Amino acid sequence: MKKILTKKNLLIFTFLSLFSIFLFFFISSYYIAQTVKSDCRLITAQTKLNCVSALISRVDNDQFDYQTRNHYIWLLGQLGDEKALIILKDLYTGNIPKKEPIDQGLSQHELKKAINLIEKQNNLVKKIWNY
Repeated sequence: MKKILTKKNLLIFTFLSLFSIFLFFFISSYYIAQTVKSDCRLITAQTKLNCVSALISRVDNDQFDYQTRNHYIWLLGQLGDEKALIILKDLYTGNIPKKEPIDQGLSQHELKKAINLIEKQNNLVKKIWNY
């Protein structure tokens, strides 16, 4: 009876698994970066400001609904620009409820994620976005 799981088969399986994970991660990051780029084009066309400045001005603006403002928070995190930290930290209370509807208030969870993405140096989407 032949061994099905030889060292060679295990090595091939491991390589294909790691390659698949890397490919999925890269494609997901690229898709996010393209979404950010598209949203920024739209916002800069509407405001004539650079993307980060336009988003900062809209995050704390009551003219926009909470879901839209939470999306702007997410975009700021993806962009990773440190200029956004002041407004994001001002809005962040640290009280993150277990369930948080994104259309009924500014999401503390999104604020925390955005702050973390901006503060860390290995934000892959930021690197793809700036490429």
